[in-house]
Amino acid sequence: MYTHLDVHAYSSLSVGAQLRCHTSEKHALYIEPRYTIDDNLVSVTAGLEYAMTEQRFRSGRLAKFEPYYNMGLAGGVTHRFQTTLVEGMPQLGATVGLSGEYHFNPYSGARLTLDYAEATNGSTMRASHINTGVDYMFDLSTLFAGYTPERRLDVSLAVGPVFGMKAAFGNEYVKHNVNSSMGMQAGIPVLFHLTEKFGLSLEPRAQAFFNPSYAGVNNGRSAIINLQMGMKYTF
Repeated sequence: MYTHLDVHAYSSLSVGAQLRCHTSEKHALYIEPRYTIDDNLVSVTAGLEYAMTEQRFRSGRLAKFEPYYNMGLAGGVTHRFQTTLVEGMPQLGATVGLSGEYHFNPYSGARLTLDYAEATNGSTMRASHINTGVDYMFDLSTLFAGYTPERRLDVSLAVGPVFGMKAAFGNEYVKHNVNSSMGMQAGIPVLFHLTEKFGLSLEPRAQAFFNPSYAGVNNGRSAIINLQMGMKYTF
């Protein structure tokens, strides 16, 4: 029986990203995808990390969390996707939105949204949407970096039901079409804190609707992608 052990050491250029979930002050679960350029190699590692010293955000994580409200006003662009296109139906437009949030612990919150969007292709057709939704918010920044009150950047995941009303006016196919639909929406709200009270917000959000006629035709499906940027005020 012949056995041997080879040990090799080499250096190579690689890029990677590490995501951590801190389960205690000194323990963390992590996963790290990495790409090694010279070898054209993709690897993924996962494991348990133990810190020999106190974490730099320890005092922040132990700070007392106080529930809070915030209100937001934002505007941006909207794009409408349909599985069955209606001739002349405008797809790209502008949107404005209001939101109210209540954060009841460092990880979770609830949000109410109200959005108005309008798209037109000139003088032939116009489509308007009013959508209102209720979301559950989960703080991704706290999940991976712990609760830090002084943190400047917060990234969350928001998911919930949405109710939409649409009015389309215009061409020979859709002279006057008004209908509504329930659906689901999901977004990634990003908030950069400028001061203790004011913050700059950015959010991509997708909305999918269940009613086939909401697309403007009986056998279609409709979805809306919004990108909104605005301000939030924390009470």
